[in-house]
Amino acid sequence: MKYPHIYVEIDKNYLVWFSRPRRFFLLAPLAFDILQSAYSEQKESYSIKKIASKYSFSEENAKDCFVSFQNRFEEINNYKSKSEKHWNEFSLFPEDTKKSEKVCYVFGKVTFRFCYGSVHLKNIFHPLFSHLKLQTENQKDCSICLAEHDNVFILKTRNETFYFEKNELHYLKGKAFKQIYRHIYNLNTDDVMLTAHASVVAGNNAAFLLSGAGGSGKSTAAALLSTIGFQILTDDFALICKKGLIYKFPAAVSVKPGAAKILKTKGFELKNSSKNQYIAISPATQFEAQGFPLKKIIFIHYRQNAANNLRKLAFTEVLPQFFKEIWINPDEKTIQLFFHWLKNVHFYEFEYSANNDLLTQLPQLFAE
Repeated sequence: MKYPHIYVEIDKNYLVWFSRPRRFFLLAPLAFDILQSAYSEQKESYSIKKIASKYSFSEENAKDCFVSFQNRFEEINNYKSKSEKHWNEFSLFPEDTKKSEKVCYVFGKVTFRFCYGSVHLKNIFHPLFSHLKLQTENQKDCSICLAEHDNVFILKTRNETFYFEKNELHYLKGKAFKQIYRHIYNLNTDDVMLTAHASVVAGNNAAFLLSGAGGSGKSTAAALLSTIGFQILTDDFALICKKGLIYKFPAAVSVKPGAAKILKTKGFELKNSSKNQYIAISPATQFEAQGFPLKKIIFIHYRQNAANNLRKLAFTEVLPQFFKEIWINPDEKTIQLFFHWLKNVHFYEFEYSANNDLLTQLPQLFAE
């Protein structure tokens, strides 16, 4: 069979996951029909006649469409992602850990030792966990070793080694955070449905995910919402398990200097990081076993002088941005669960410039 795939119909279009390259595409009905014809390996002449009849094309136009989409599907099927590269030149992790700075952090009942191979790497991770630091460097249940060589980041756990290009810093952080999540909550790799670059708050026994590009205001929004009774579950990184639940993650909330001035007036404890950004320390260091079901995803856009605007989004509007911010466990059962989950999640966009509007509008949305 050509082009193995899984799909779901959403808003009269088809979200398709191609198994071999592990990539998602949104297909219009015409493209989807051609894909299905190729998948079933019908005779080309028969498929072209069906397309011509269904869409009122001439057979010549139908053939042109068929061949064009077939070529595109062939390109998709043969795509190789960067993660499939072989890093032969870095096949051995440097064993000279004596030069690494070792710092231990306590996450609930689990102690992690981070081995930082450079000041740069420590500056990335330590400000997020400094409030959980232990005085000893030898007490550990698990360890994460970090190094960088030329243009490659290296992350080593007890059993695995992972490599990331310098422009894949968010994947490096995601992999480290995922290791911590799994040990805090005793999760297996198979329990994970997806991870997201996002902030998450909880209230009314449900979780609400705030997404957006860097600097869009999602971390500040989460911190402000915590001042009126919402709980910050996580900042910058969220793990959603196959049951659709999100759990609390202990990293501090990172905000820009301008937002820090506002948060200081709200009673947050703030510290400087090496990049002169501020870190709002999450007050909770104990982790509840309770997970929260994710009900709504809001794309946050803070802009000076912007008009207050909250609107519900069609999935076709969401797709390009949403898939830039998530990583999905790439096996077929997980993809099927993801598709089922996706049909029950509501998406919104909120653009604002006044914090009072945020503190009024979003709680109302969450209560619906």
